[in-house]
Amino acid sequence: GTDSWTDPNVLFGEYDFSLTRDKLPEACKDGLGRDDGTPKYDGYGNLVLPEDESSASNFGGRHERDLYDLERDLQNLFNDDGSCRYFEQCHRNFPGSRSCATHNYKNGLIYRSHVSGAEIYPSIGGWTLSGNFPAVSADPKKRQRFAQECVGLIEDYGFDGIEIDWEYPGYEPHNGSPADRENFIYLLKEVRGALNDYQRRTGDSPINGGTFGLSVALPCGASNIANIHIEKVAKLVDVMNLMTFDFHSASEPVTGANSPLFDQEWDEEPGNSVDGCVQNYYSGGAGKYSQKISIGVPFYGKTYPFATELNGFHSNTNGRGGGMSDQVNWPKDLGSPVYYNIVDKLSKGNMVIRRHEPTKTSYAYFNDGSGLVSYDDPQSVCDKAGYVHDNLLGGLFVWEMSGDLLENLNTPLMDSINRKLEETNFDCRLIAPSEDGKTVELPPPAPKGPFQIEQPKGTDRLVSIKDATMEFLDRVEKGELSFGVVGKGAFTRTAFMHRRYDGSTFPSYVYRFAHFVEALESMASEGVDGDLFYLGPNQLVGESASSRRRELQGIPARLVPGEALEGSMVYGLVNIALFLSHAHAESILHDTCDEVNVQFLPNSDFDGMGLDDGEDASRFPISNACGQDGRSYQDELCTRPEDSRYDCTAQLNVDEFESMEASAVSRGIWAGAPRGFYCGPKNVYGTTGFWDAIAGQELDTNPTANQGGRTDVEGCCFWGRGSLKIKGTCTLGKLNYHLGKNKADRDGRENAKYPDVNFCLDPGQICAGVHSIPLRWISGLYHWVDVS
Repeated sequence: GTDSWTDPNVLFGEYDFSLTRDKLPEACKDGLGRDDGTPKYDGYGNLVLPEDESSASNFGGRHERDLYDLERDLQNLFNDDGSCRYFEQCHRNFPGSRSCATHNYKNGLIYRSHVSGAEIYPSIGGWTLSGNFPAVSADPKKRQRFAQECVGLIEDYGFDGIEIDWEYPGYEPHNGSPADRENFIYLLKEVRGALNDYQRRTGDSPINGGTFGLSVALPCGASNIANIHIEKVAKLVDVMNLMTFDFHSASEPVTGANSPLFDQEWDEEPGNSVDGCVQNYYSGGAGKYSQKISIGVPFYGKTYPFATELNGFHSNTNGRGGGMSDQVNWPKDLGSPVYYNIVDKLSKGNMVIRRHEPTKTSYAYFNDGSGLVSYDDPQSVCDKAGYVHDNLLGGLFVWEMSGDLLENLNTPLMDSINRKLEETNFDCRLIAPSEDGKTVELPPPAPKGPFQIEQPKGTDRLVSIKDATMEFLDRVEKGELSFGVVGKGAFTRTAFMHRRYDGSTFPSYVYRFAHFVEALESMASEGVDGDLFYLGPNQLVGESASSRRRELQGIPARLVPGEALEGSMVYGLVNIALFLSHAHAESILHDTCDEVNVQFLPNSDFDGMGLDDGEDASRFPISNACGQDGRSYQDELCTRPEDSRYDCTAQLNVDEFESMEASAVSRGIWAGAPRGFYCGPKNVYGTTGFWDAIAGQELDTNPTANQGGRTDVEGCCFWGRGSLKIKGTCTLGKLNYHLGKNKADRDGRENAKYPDVNFCLDPGQICAGVHSIPLRWISGLYHWVDVS
């Protein structure tokens, strides 16, 4: 909000002062408004506003002066004369406005973002101007006014969502108090409700469809995290931007990394790193919402005078702390140099560059010992992008983009991040910093090759079908078999793709090939109670061959070197292909772990928008959690008498069954589906209505049943989850009986693969628990084995 990005020349494109007087709007012809080509600026480059409040009142009364920093910046968008206020209406809500002639709108940030398919949010607050949040959040009327201000920004400027950057709830230097913990939740609820109400009332939507976004910037310091009700925040917002930088500075006794990926080995307190911050939010209740978490990447460094190593004294204080940043070597940046200035200094040859492997960051110090800078280089930011991929987080954000713009207009940090996100198996070590300080160029992307797979051939190196298959899959992923593309991640980049709202495809975040292979190897070697995922004849487990308790006749039970049969892997590869094709249709295509809400109720007299206009195709009953297309998942019991002991109804008592609560952690956002399922007893939720797909809201009036006749969500916690969206009390009960807590209770923890997971009482563990990454695949692979 305090940055140059909010300048109207940036948001809407530069002013066009070439207009002749006769073409200006009438209100602007007397030289009172900026449209006449004579804008008035103060000493800081800001447009001078009138002393009275006419500008604000003419704008609809939405803006309260000095409430927060973005508000102050956006007031600069008013003309000097309050009656000349046309230019701000140059976006999608005012397509026919004359005022667009006063801005080259297509050169503006909002337009360029939207035509590129990117959404753009204003960030409200910031470090210097968060002091009013405590008072606003504590007062219901001020919260309501604030929320309407947020709606006004979207309505008048075409933003796609709002970010709240309160630094920080409970932070005393910014007027914080313990009451901020709950008041923050009240504020977020007010904003979320106002955005939904506006969308339902107007039918407006972000550039990419769906609901208007709500994101928050969140702290990483342990004392500040304690003032955040993490789980409640995670439920309310779409994105949690963790400010994973500024972990260490010259105020501390010894030097440290600005944004360490992992904790420094000499830290006295744990958690002062990207991973530490993420884990702290997991511990606070955000583990179910990892896909909402983004980590911050700094495009600037932290400096220390008179230092030459990490974990060393600086500033000539001999470890007393309280030092200052190095403003002698970095005067332009006041001691916090942006990346392009760091690159410039490194290129002069008077600094020594070092990589600190434990924290995955770089630092450099001057040859004369006058100072040290800790910073992120292309390899460091590549490692952070890899961390996002490996931990199934939502993404990254940067602070801030202009720090990466070199004099030659190259953007090495952004290029590195993009490469790692697009090519998930890219080796970050390929762009390790050079000793001369020059930026190492990214290697060219892997070239595409012919679409073909080599016929697998027997070899005396193969000891078993499983080993042969795993080696084959590894070669496919490396691109050695010319599967569409070559190079690392070839299969990932061509097969595990989800489809976006506009029909374009992108590599899945929820389902990764490496995780599939790990789960497959487990199910093909260990299996479940002797049942294996079938990879072909001669599949060995210890001394015996097993393939779903059946062995093919006439084929040796043991495969010894040299006895691999030509084409014997084809059976297993076909089985894998069939499984993945089902997984793609069920889950990968939508990039969701939870079942997607797809059934709607046509031909109804109430469409969720409050009007009987016949446009009811997007009306989704909340009772779809109980079962879609006439199904009732909680009643899908094991049908064979010998399987009755497996059913969740046999493993849970009545009280446990009726008191279950669960919330989906994913939804078909790319497909435009409404919010995820939830279930719970009537004494918690009562009788519920349906979801409006446009606004993503629940309406408690006029409860509407799905085709199964349900108007509540009690006992409806058995919707589909994982790669094959396994659902129902029988299937989930089998998982618990063979893999989970029931198995541990019967045969001991050491004999259960997931002894702490109760698949019946908490089936959401498949998507959001500690073991969710392998379970997304294991659950589907086991079901495939069970029904094959």
